[in-house]
Amino acid sequence: RPRDWSSDVCSSDLQQPVTLPAGSGSYFPAPTCPTGYTSTATNCELGSYDMHIVAMRNGNCAVQNSSGTSATFWVSRTCCRVPGR
Repeated sequence: RPRDWSSDVCSSDLQQPVTLPAGSGSYFPAPTCPTGYTSTATNCELGSYDMHIVAMRNGNCAVQNSSGTSATFWVSRTCCRVPGR
């Protein structure tokens, strides 16, 4: 069921798990904020010490998996309520 945002001023609950194969890299967008909220940060959380953030900007994370196995990372966005809404 959809998340109830009605009581939140800011939240970073929007997460998207991404699994990268060994030795690969890619660029992934964070989920968009719901209506009435604006993005204040993009967050990239790595699931392995062998993963590296190559770039993080404009709501996107570029990640490289340098390990010998597939690994998961999470892309999220911090969204804050627009004043007056």
